Amino acid sequence: MRYDISLCNNDTQVLSADLKAVRRKVANVLLHFTGMKGTPRHLSQNELAKILGTSWDMINHSLLSLREEGAITVDRNRLAINRGRLEQIIVREK
Repeated sequence: MRYDISLCNNDTQVLSADLKAVRRKVANVLLHFTGMKGTPRHLSQNELAKILGTSWDMINHSLLSLREEGAITVDRNRLAINRGRLEQIIVREK
């Protein structure tokens, strides 16, 4: 599923590139936090947006997209990652 919302093709290409960049950053942060001892048990989408310097909306779209690709699963406000899939996305979207 694509989350491109725009009025012309040029804007769509920019949004696609922006979403890919944010998805890559989200994937990196998730991998980073899961590899740390004492990982925070709660990280909201707003906090993630502040860490990455982007909007909540872009984080939300990125997480939905990662979920659709099987890179993450969400169950009762718990997020589980598929490390291999996240790593593939990071490499692919560079």
